[in-house]
Amino acid sequence: MTYKFFGFDNKDVSPIKKEFSEIKNQRVLYDYLSKIWSKETCAPRLREKWTKENNTVGQCSITAFLVQDIFGGKVYGVPLSDGGVHCYNVIGEVRFDLTSEQFNEKLNYEDKYEQSREEHFSKDEKYQRYLLLKRKLIELLLTKRNENMLVKEDLSSSQEPYMMVISCSDSRVVPELIFNSSFNEMFVIRTAGNVINEGELASIEYGIEHLNIKYILLLAHTNCGAVHASIKNEKGKYLDPVLNRIHKNIGNIINEREASLVNAKKEIEYLKTKFTNKDLIFDYALYDLKTNKVIFDERI
Repeated sequence: MTYKFFGFDNKDVSPIKKEFSEIKNQRVLYDYLSKIWSKETCAPRLREKWTKENNTVGQCSITAFLVQDIFGGKVYGVPLSDGGVHCYNVIGEVRFDLTSEQFNEKLNYEDKYEQSREEHFSKDEKYQRYLLLKRKLIELLLTKRNENMLVKEDLSSSQEPYMMVISCSDSRVVPELIFNSSFNEMFVIRTAGNVINEGELASIEYGIEHLNIKYILLLAHTNCGAVHASIKNEKGKYLDPVLNRIHKNIGNIINEREASLVNAKKEIEYLKTKFTNKDLIFDYALYDLKTNKVIFDERI
């Protein structure tokens, strides 16, 4: 691939967090972002100018701070003639701008105006776009891991998972294998039908408060026994509370695939009322038992 963004030919930088280990350098990140930059992640005032061919328009600040999450360093700004500021990254002696291609003129990168994450994200609209871009990047990484073979590693350090997965207890749904994960990478909570009760809330609280996990994925799946039982109004001595909760979530839906997705969405919405830290990213997806693929783009 031919790269044109400013600084593409500079010295490579490396990720500082293990959850982004596949992103070997700034060019690899550019490749990933090129697949997920969208009109939805574009600044509202520039959406009329955004196209698939010019996909870096309106993406500079959220991209620069996402780059900082992955590679560290500082974010600087170039003052623009319209009064705005265009953001770029400096990591050590390496300077690059993944969204420079939106401009026809050459920018003056002087490293004079360091940008504040807090100031930029004081605008909730911008912060939500940043979270969306980050979520889409994580989804893309997880999808690629799902396509690769499992690589085992020795268990030798303290618990430092970078994500939480809330999955069904179904023996066919094993998040560590599904996402090609190794030891000490995922904090997994399994519960019948993805229903979250007080016991699960305690584990979730521990993961968030003590392990500093920010990304929480609820992984639903096809052919879920609990969802099927709820639709069929089946009973069980200890299962009834779970089945009743699922029935409340899905209402009169009889399509099991749709019901599993709606149930997952409702449980995520419930979680958001319990954990309100704005830095948390709540997500849900569907694992298809027939194809062994995780599907992020089938959300209700």
